[in-house]
Amino acid sequence: MATYNDLRETLSLMNLLWAVPSKPEKWLSYETPEFHEDKEEAKKVHGWSELDLVQFNVCGMPAVWKIINFSIIAVPKLVIWVVLVSSGFHFLMETATITNLIVNSMALAFILSIDEMIFAAFSTVAVKHMMEKLEDHVLFEAEFEERETEEDVLRRYTSTDLGSGRWMSCYRWIIPRRLIFCLLLMGFFYWRYYINNCLLLPDGSWVSKPLRQPEGVGYNFLGFLVPSFLNYLDTSPLWSMPEAT
Repeated sequence: MATYNDLRETLSLMNLLWAVPSKPEKWLSYETPEFHEDKEEAKKVHGWSELDLVQFNVCGMPAVWKIINFSIIAVPKLVIWVVLVSSGFHFLMETATITNLIVNSMALAFILSIDEMIFAAFSTVAVKHMMEKLEDHVLFEAEFEERETEEDVLRRYTSTDLGSGRWMSCYRWIIPRRLIFCLLLMGFFYWRYYINNCLLLPDGSWVSKPLRQPEGVGYNFLGFLVPSFLNYLDTSPLWSMPEAT
């Protein structure tokens, strides 16, 4: 679930960068209360300070800044997620005991939360305040629903929830889409582990691939990301699955 939430946050960031207008807009504004003529009186009634009247909103940004944020934040975050989940799933599959499996699973969730811990430990008070007060960006407008009369609402409800599409609407609320997505992700990395590390025998069983000696002991970053970049010596395998007799 931790890996799914992290992926969802990354995809939401990409969606936000796509949805905000590609023009410069102010993210900071000073808004006095409209429901009271005297600002000082409103501050006393609600216990506000001048800082509470400063509003932070997600607004438009130029296309250049969109590309910069997408290139140095969204894409690296997605790549790190793929590498981390792929490597973590590999380590979990290699774990023998239940105790080590639980510990390694907690370690994987801990690594995914390192960026939040770094922000909490090293960011300034001003940055934390701005992030706490930052308002969400509205991705869709609800003015049409707000202008509908009671008859229109009843007619739309009858056609969508009680009409021909009632079963589809029911399935949309009943089917656990997040659970299905998590199971699909697990199935994909499960399949990827067997494809990269095992061989399919004619009898339908899977066995480990032969273990070969690498060309060197130096750290290969590309080999760590993609096993196909690892180079091995053209010698006999150090270990191979014994044939059944």
